[in-house]
Amino acid sequence: MNKLQTIIFVLIVVVGAIYTLSTFGNNIEMNILPENETPPPLSDLFPDRSSGPHQKFVSEESCLTCHQESMTIPGLATSPKIAHEMRSNCTSCHLLPSDQI
Repeated sequence: MNKLQTIIFVLIVVVGAIYTLSTFGNNIEMNILPENETPPPLSDLFPDRSSGPHQKFVSEESCLTCHQESMTIPGLATSPKIAHEMRSNCTSCHLLPSDQI
């Protein structure tokens, strides 16, 4: 495919997607965040440690260790269950303590 054909193909796909959503998408929920809420920032669980949880994003699996279900962390707190569908990068919405103003 040459460049012009690629551009025409992409335009047709985009126009088709917009048409399909405008025609059949009346009942589709497009909100990514529940009730359009701002995601809560991550709390600094261990301010005296630079490598504890919530200090940097490692993986979705590391977040799910505590947040897939509510979990009691002895001497600290109870972690809340994630209230939305899983994402591959938690910090695409949530701020790490070091990123907070």
